Amino acid sequence: MSNSQEIAKNFIESQFSQEMMISIRENEIEKIKKYVVETKAWSDATISLNYQNKVIDNKDQICKLLLTRFADLPNENSFILWHKNTLGQLKDLGMNLGMGQKIINMAAKYFYFLEIGFELKLFEYSLDDYKDSFDIPLDSYILKWFIYNSQFDDDFSTYGNEFSAWSKLTSDDVYYEFLQPKIKELMNKREASDLPLLCSETLVWENIKKLKNYIAWDFTN
Repeated sequence: MSNSQEIAKNFIESQFSQEMMISIRENEIEKIKKYVVETKAWSDATISLNYQNKVIDNKDQICKLLLTRFADLPNENSFILWHKNTLGQLKDLGMNLGMGQKIINMAAKYFYFLEIGFELKLFEYSLDDYKDSFDIPLDSYILKWFIYNSQFDDDFSTYGNEFSAWSKLTSDDVYYEFLQPKIKELMNKREASDLPLLCSETLVWENIKKLKNYIAWDFTN
């Protein structure tokens, strides 16, 4: 088993219920996909009840849209175009940018890790084809890691005051032109460059989670 497969497998096993692990072993694909979107990614994106209340009435539409969009991914010219179009449709259903990126990016991470960690074929294409294109799911751990490890010349004079809590992100420019490219660049420099980005992100996320009680950072949503 490769390092990336081991990271993916361990992450899924730490996040999924025992019932869903049985579904994985029994290859219940549609049940797994619904669980990823309707339970896991949804919970990740709506962890703050104040924000959840704004979109909860549209949950069914949001989840159906996301499953349809993932099935249609190969029909877009690029992953970033697919991502922007998907995010725009989620905004129409009441999600802000912070919530929208979280549900898209976490769903992509779960789907990708299920494929490489358990060899599940979830869609009519391989998610591994997009391993270098996926966006990093932004949350408090990743943003604090980024701020802590970034150099002062990393465009903070332009964007540094425009983001704090991931759930309050609203600017497409900050997300697509600053946060994603800069975080990916930093991860490639500081982490194992031979790993897919989402595997490197998982290592960072798990390390910061362990440290959160020992460092003076404000871990808010």
